[in-house]
Amino acid sequence: MLLELGRSVRIERRQGYFVVHASGGRCNCGDVAVAVLGAFARPTSVAAAVAALGRDLPSKQAWLALTSAVVSLVRIGALVPAEGSPGRAADLVPTGFAAASAHVRMLDDHQRTQAFIAAIQSSVRNGATVVDIGTGTGVLAIAAVRAGASKVYAIEASGMAPTAARLIAANGASDRVRLIEGWSTEIELPERVDLVVGELIGNDPFDERIVESFSDAVERFAKPSALLVPGEIDVFAQLVAVPGEQLELRTCTGANTARWQRSYGIDFSELAQARSPQHFLASPRDVARWRSVSERTLLGTVVLRTQRNADLQLESVLVGTAAGTANGVVISADIKLTPTVRLSTASTEPTNNWKSSVHLIRECVPVTDGCPVTVTFERLGGSSNVLARKS
Repeated sequence: MLLELGRSVRIERRQGYFVVHASGGRCNCGDVAVAVLGAFARPTSVAAAVAALGRDLPSKQAWLALTSAVVSLVRIGALVPAEGSPGRAADLVPTGFAAASAHVRMLDDHQRTQAFIAAIQSSVRNGATVVDIGTGTGVLAIAAVRAGASKVYAIEASGMAPTAARLIAANGASDRVRLIEGWSTEIELPERVDLVVGELIGNDPFDERIVESFSDAVERFAKPSALLVPGEIDVFAQLVAVPGEQLELRTCTGANTARWQRSYGIDFSELAQARSPQHFLASPRDVARWRSVSERTLLGTVVLRTQRNADLQLESVLVGTAAGTANGVVISADIKLTPTVRLSTASTEPTNNWKSSVHLIRECVPVTDGCPVTVTFERLGGSSNVLARKS
């Protein structure tokens, strides 16, 4: 099989590594990622690319990093079978939003999908033009046609696009829906639209780049009078005591290093200095059972029509409601689809498809009933971070 670059590949440099974004998701790679992507600028076999890139590698570890990068880039759709090459795209297991399983979970979230459909029905004027950013299976594009839209531009960057086209045709909407493959920020539309739609709310509210996508859409796609669905996002924070068993799954604690020492006879205490993830996703049902030491409190509102900078800083004072130690902050969002249709990613809504976004506090904060704690949510360079300190 010959592979080549996928149609929508984006690479960003972070400190010490690269993040590659493609139709099936994203992956972190070392410096070798740039060389690998360059090697497949034209259709090339994996064997030929690895042989060429591996000539000057200094060690077995470097060779393993190279082959691992190739596998990761194939998995996310950054490298795809070349046209006419033996083998089919289906031979490569789809992941991320290219996989049917992702859409099964979202379509099974009836509350969310029905809310978006209701918002579209109340926002589409008869004969309106619509852009649906990240159409997925095309469900919202079809809903817009049924609400009276004369033209819908359905944009999808993942490998789900061909399936969406067939689904749109099977539902008799292909005469009014034009499916466009690619990232919305990299395509052009032939006209400006009356409604911008995008179900781009991630588990961490902004990790599906809704601010970047909507800011670009308002500037290049939307009429001055156009409506946006959603229009606003309220970001909330709640101080919690993350249970010890959850910490032990993700960090080096005194309890698990002592347990390992008993098992292996090796002192693991130095692992306490190792860097651990400061952010993870958890089941809303689990989070709802954790001990809360503050109320869920509004940090700020992001108005998508006017928000131009993807870097955000939202801050508020949370008031302690019980004595305890806060070692985590749960970030959630209330999404205003229209003035009357709302959704929430809060852990109090355990039936939705969203996970709870949990940020560990680097230095635990002792909390008493009534004590103020300042919480800051930062979104910088595509990554989220949360800080908490006693006011």
